[in-house]
Amino acid sequence: MAKRAYLGAAQAVPQVDTVTLADTWATGDTITLTINYKSLTLTVGTDATFATILDNLVAMLSGSGSLSAAYTVTGYGNTIGEFAQLSYTEDGTSVLTVTGKSDGRPFTMTASEVTAGDGTATRASDTSPTGPHHFDNPDNWTANTVPVDGDDIIFDERAANDMLYALDQSANVDPGSVETRPGFSKKIGLPSVCLDTQNYPFDEYLEQFFKFQDSAGTCDVTINSPKSTRIQIDANTGQATFLVKSTGGRVDSQLPPCLLKGTHPSNAATIQKGDVGFALAPEETTTLSTLNMSYYGNKNKDVLVECGSGVTLGTVTKTGGQLITNCAIGTALTQTGGDWIHYDGAVASATLYAGQMLYRASSTIDALIVGAQGIADFSEGTSRTVTTCTVVKGYTIKDPIGTVTWTNGIACTHNRLEEGTLESAPNLTWTPS
Repeated sequence: MAKRAYLGAAQAVPQVDTVTLADTWATGDTITLTINYKSLTLTVGTDATFATILDNLVAMLSGSGSLSAAYTVTGYGNTIGEFAQLSYTEDGTSVLTVTGKSDGRPFTMTASEVTAGDGTATRASDTSPTGPHHFDNPDNWTANTVPVDGDDIIFDERAANDMLYALDQSANVDPGSVETRPGFSKKIGLPSVCLDTQNYPFDEYLEQFFKFQDSAGTCDVTINSPKSTRIQIDANTGQATFLVKSTGGRVDSQLPPCLLKGTHPSNAATIQKGDVGFALAPEETTTLSTLNMSYYGNKNKDVLVECGSGVTLGTVTKTGGQLITNCAIGTALTQTGGDWIHYDGAVASATLYAGQMLYRASSTIDALIVGAQGIADFSEGTSRTVTTCTVVKGYTIKDPIGTVTWTNGIACTHNRLEEGTLESAPNLTWTPS
């Protein structure tokens, strides 16, 4: 086992693909190039020689030049982001050359043809992309060695470039640990929307998360990088313990700078300071058997955590920060500080010793306890049910428009109902027992 730090120092090599024409082509034949489910199709016109077909392919893909007689296209590459970031040349004989971005960004392109005769268009990969943004290049790591099973992977001040490509290493490496340190100011992962061609953004089709597979034990993932605005890590099906000590600020107001995923049933997360999201995209899933939220100095602002609808959440222990949940809480939430906003999913148990719960979901809380400094706010949202509710002296419950069905009423523990704050809807009957 060794420690491997990311340097991002490799020389950039762009990807080069070729499409080679062969055999006999005729008027009306078509050739289609596809990237990320987006296709451009050229229909051959009057002159079906290879040189003319190639000229028109370049015109279609680059959006420059005019088409030859009777040639038609379904669109132009300079208006489609996936194609616009590539460059195109041809040899005048039989070969179209497609060159990727200079930073080594990979692309996946397919070619197909429909011909009346035996014409073919064969795509081949001539040069594989690499560079300072690739996980799998030895020049990007200390000791000139890509991490292997059991290695501790480190991201620190030595990183000269972002790590963006060859991110899916789930079949290649089971790390002992993954750590980002305070000096790390670069990015790990790709945004969900590619803005490389500003006027024509597209949904990213490359892997967006640094993805690994720990099948031998538990991988400790520590995030402590207040200068980094994007850290995206996917522990896949291996067991992980996430510890977040600090993150950078948001570049996108809608998206946390640190995104974490993993589906092992025993995953655990502790967030001490930072802005973190778990499985926020609709198709993503994550399991957290435990989620602990605390704070360093500011109880209400040190931590912001958001859990998407694909999160399976077990036990939440919260002493500070703001928690936003769009998923069920299967075991229990205990809050002694900060705020909790709940949008969707049933809650097995919620204990509010202090801080506020803003319940916007229409789902059920099986057991609710509101302490002396706790606030259970149901003033927003539609109808929902609280099966069992217990309050103590000093509690606050807000249900001003009567959206809650209190199945078993509100039980007072060594206190009177009036020894707290109950904002209820008018015209209700409260039956003591």
